[in-house]
Amino acid sequence: MSNKDIIKQAESEWKEAVDWFYSDEEIKTKETQKFNKLWKKAQPMTDEELYAVRQITWLSRCNWNLEPSIKSLIEAIGKGENSNIRIGHNYSITKERWKRAWAYYLSLKKWLPIQGRYTGLTVLLEFCDPNKGIQSHIVELLGKKTKLKELYVELLCYFLEFQLMGRHPDDSTKILAINAAIEFLNNEVKKYDYDEMILAAVQINPEVQSEGKLRWYEICHHKFFRRCDIILSSIGENEWRGTFKEKSSDREELKAFLLGYSLTLEAWISNQDINDEFTINIHELLGKQTTKKLFQVSLLNAFLKGQIGMIEEMISRNT
Repeated sequence: MSNKDIIKQAESEWKEAVDWFYSDEEIKTKETQKFNKLWKKAQPMTDEELYAVRQITWLSRCNWNLEPSIKSLIEAIGKGENSNIRIGHNYSITKERWKRAWAYYLSLKKWLPIQGRYTGLTVLLEFCDPNKGIQSHIVELLGKKTKLKELYVELLCYFLEFQLMGRHPDDSTKILAINAAIEFLNNEVKKYDYDEMILAAVQINPEVQSEGKLRWYEICHHKFFRRCDIILSSIGENEWRGTFKEKSSDREELKAFLLGYSLTLEAWISNQDINDEFTINIHELLGKQTTKKLFQVSLLNAFLKGQIGMIEEMISRNT
């Protein structure tokens, strides 16, 4: 791609991101107008600087690697480069995190009854879980095998396959086969004294969402493995053991974290002198203000402020 094409791509992505950052239409309009002016002044930008702009738009507050991503972007902006780490949703997942997710899936498959010849599961687990820590953890959570537990685990495996192997078109043979299998398993579960919350939780797309407890998370979510453990513990006891609902303390903690970075970037944008060590370190990484840096830092701060606003809305709805 030429530099002109990359400029168009980056511009399209930051405009879409600003629209996502804010829920209030008036704020969206004002922010877009402000960024249009900053964008024009920031040109021309190098391919690396434009890629850093795109990386900012890929941030997500629920990402497992959020703080390292923010730190890496700040350092990259200061150097006029792009971040050297992978940022954004599943793209951010490291090999170690993929291996951990595969270890959960393979351990569940190994836990299910197998008849006849040996399988290759052990070989794969030696790679993903060489110390057998995850395997032992899952066996302990699930407890003694029962037919109902096996049905729950089969359903959970379909969910994990969905996360590990990608999504297929709705009309594909794969999806048709999966849907048929899930329908059969759900009907089998209902022949037992089952827990409705557990059954809803092991679905690829939970149907029961009214309580705000069953929204599923992808592997890139910072609480993905905790969610898996809640479900496995519930299956082990045949009783719902937890909630997917974020605690208010979790939200307050995330808000404080985002606000700390936002105030620091705001001080750099407005050329304020603040003497605390955290702010000094960030300002040193960013270096002297330029029109290019000003656009990038302002966009990063817009992400932070937008996420803070969303968190405040969630907190107010639950008080």
